[in-house]
Amino acid sequence: MEGAGTDTAKTGKFTGVGVFTIVEVKNGKGTVKGWGKLKSGAGWISLDFGKRE
Repeated sequence: MEGAGTDTAKTGKFTGVGVFTIVEVKNGKGTVKGWGKLKSGAGWISLDFGKRE
């Protein structure tokens, strides 16, 4: 996603399963736990579907 929320444009990329580094967290539409910005620059992911390690 280009921004943090389901009301922003999608990047068209699927990151798949794995371990990701989150560099920023924001609240936004479509999530309870927030959106995490991927260090890779691929966009944002919903933190509702991941766990912190």
